[in-house]
Amino acid sequence: MTSSPALDVYDKVNAVAAYKALSYDERLTAPAAWRVIAVLFGIAMALVFMPYGLIAALIALAAGTCLAGFYVSTQGSLRIRVTGDL
Repeated sequence: MTSSPALDVYDKVNAVAAYKALSYDERLTAPAAWRVIAVLFGIAMALVFMPYGLIAALIALAAGTCLAGFYVSTQGSLRIRVTGDL
């Protein structure tokens, strides 16, 4: 027994609608306080390198803030996806 092609398309549309109804997707981001802490880390790095000169302190400020910012960005962005199929 064969089914008509229109019925197959209808079944696929229902399957996609059922999949979307049973799924949940959310992206979480880091709080603003974590970004402030990243800037404070950069300032601390600048203070550590201050005895080596102003240029070294500015480089340490930029590098420390960037590294801490990248870390906060990677650790603070979490994706939660729940689907109906287990």
